Amino acid sequence: MMFTRKVFVIFFILFLAVAFCTEYRAWSSPFTKSDIFALVSKVDSKKLLDTLTYLTSFESRYSYEVQEEVMDFIAGKLREAGAVIRLHEYEFDGKTWHNLVATVPANASLDPAEPHLVIGAHIDTVSLCPGADDNGSGSSAIMEAARVLAGSELPMRVDFVFFTLEERGRPGSSHYASDARASGEVIKAMIAVDMIAFESPGGDLELITKPSMAWIVQDYHVAAETYTELETVPVISENCR
Repeated sequence: MMFTRKVFVIFFILFLAVAFCTEYRAWSSPFTKSDIFALVSKVDSKKLLDTLTYLTSFESRYSYEVQEEVMDFIAGKLREAGAVIRLHEYEFDGKTWHNLVATVPANASLDPAEPHLVIGAHIDTVSLCPGADDNGSGSSAIMEAARVLAGSELPMRVDFVFFTLEERGRPGSSHYASDARASGEVIKAMIAVDMIAFESPGGDLELITKPSMAWIVQDYHVAAETYTELETVPVISENCR
């Protein structure tokens, strides 16, 4: 299936971004191709599709109550896998909303000054829409990646962040970014995984970033060409936010 093949690519890139991010790493990668394939072999397409089925079982993931329920589901699954689970709180429309942060590996330092990557996806949908593609596909993908990487040895901490309220002006991710800046978090890169089940006529997967982060798209593109048969399309734009 196209979706599971794309998740295969996504997983590669999330892992390779940690293992080989050439712009920021000061180490020699401890990983071989065999190591990478061994990790990717742990990706479970049934778990992936079970998660997507659960996410689309709601009429929509627009309401506060449903988004809280989805966060409980994700937290339970990833805590069981060994990730460290935290909730990030923010106020919106008279309620306390939550983003969920799943940190891997489990023994990673949570010191804000510890350099780390953020891999994110939003779990909400527009009203009256089950959101299989937007963004059940991205949420399922990073959830499976977090599950597999939770028990792995990694040279850099990764925070998998599940954002709420993207479809209402992005207050979830905006508050997260503002609070991360205020606390002095050292985030080396952020990868947003959105609508990866969409089949584009221009290629299998678009890689969109701003010029200052072109290095990660270039590494992503090379890794996809090296390890997969999917066609990735780099898009470097000043308009990327």
